[in-house]
Amino acid sequence: MMVGVMNILRSSRNLITSIHSTGSFFIHLSPPLMSPLTLHNQFQLASLNPPFLLVFSCSIKSKTKSPQRKVHETHSNKKDLLGIAHMTSVGDHTPKESEFEKWTQNLQRGFQPEDVSKVLKHQTDPDLAFDIFRWASQQRRYKHTHLTYELMIQTLASASRFHTAGILIDEVLAGACDASESLFNTVVYVCIQAGWLGKAINVYRNMWKTSDCKPSLKTYNLLLSAIVNKENNNNSYISHMYMQNMQGLFKKMVNANISPDIFTLNVMIKGYAKSLHMNDALRIFHQIDLYGCTPNAHTFNYLIRGLCLQSRTINAMELYQEMISNGFTPSNMAYNSIVNSLSLTGDLQEAIRVLTEMVDKLGVPDFITYKTIVDRLCREGKEQEASKFLHEFRLKDRALDGISYRKLLHHLQSRSETLVCKHQKPLRD
Repeated sequence: MMVGVMNILRSSRNLITSIHSTGSFFIHLSPPLMSPLTLHNQFQLASLNPPFLLVFSCSIKSKTKSPQRKVHETHSNKKDLLGIAHMTSVGDHTPKESEFEKWTQNLQRGFQPEDVSKVLKHQTDPDLAFDIFRWASQQRRYKHTHLTYELMIQTLASASRFHTAGILIDEVLAGACDASESLFNTVVYVCIQAGWLGKAINVYRNMWKTSDCKPSLKTYNLLLSAIVNKENNNNSYISHMYMQNMQGLFKKMVNANISPDIFTLNVMIKGYAKSLHMNDALRIFHQIDLYGCTPNAHTFNYLIRGLCLQSRTINAMELYQEMISNGFTPSNMAYNSIVNSLSLTGDLQEAIRVLTEMVDKLGVPDFITYKTIVDRLCREGKEQEASKFLHEFRLKDRALDGISYRKLLHHLQSRSETLVCKHQKPLRD
């Protein structure tokens, strides 16, 4: 009988050694609680006599791995009686596996989505949170709700796991959970953050197909802002191409009896200003009261910037004065736009006055603003005044560092030499 047992042990050793050589198995005496990425299979090898039953537990590793998740196998130089190298034992889990076991064991039998949400909120590792989320979805008599899906999508997006978040978004759109306005708005926001504007618009269209999750003011604000702030939209021609989408969304929102707020109206004004449709921007501005809103600093900043780009300096100055009288402080963008526009029209005295006001209010004039004033002074033959201007503002403006100051002085010197050469008469033979 002992000879038979030894033969079984030898054959078992050869079998397991062969399996181990493929790199697909590791061997332990009892299967621990593993993540859903590991599939457990057990097989038994029995001897001829019942008392001699030899049981092995093998785990087949899935080829699919979560991001940045690796299971390490530790080999030992010691050998057991069968001569098989010891692999990772039950107590030698990686830190992530230990954390996974701890949190999943906290979820008692019959746990609810609220319990899963509490566990997910405690996670700082988005990959571990996603493993727990998937493990919970595989348990009997349990189904995720819009709350757990929304929380998991937010967790992944905040860690820039947009690919994994996109998988969950597809599941939501396929009806994996009950719908809610908050969930759809979160999906729209994440799609925009990931750069999937087309997908965000598809979610918006799906919201219209639902009975109780129609697009809300937040939905429209997210989409309008995404369209206006889309990359490369600083080009007025590209911005013009998106204006039809912006106008269509705004019209549909109003037709749905959703009143815009000041954020919505500012986005519309900004979009029109970027595409140089200033008459439309001013029309929205004059309709603000009709919507029960009050213009804020952003409203004036966008309008002033757009009017200056169209060389409508007088209109820009009128809004500038109204902005100041309402107690608002123009942004650096608005200040620089006005100073440049005044300089180009030749009103240097007013340009320098506004620039002085900007510096007094701790604004930061840019290099182009200083250069535009210097160019205008040189064009009028006032090189000494230009030099005096730079020296005075070098003392006033702390943001005008030495490098920019030297560049401006060099530019002034180059302009002066150019003007001298132009005024010199050619020598006669």
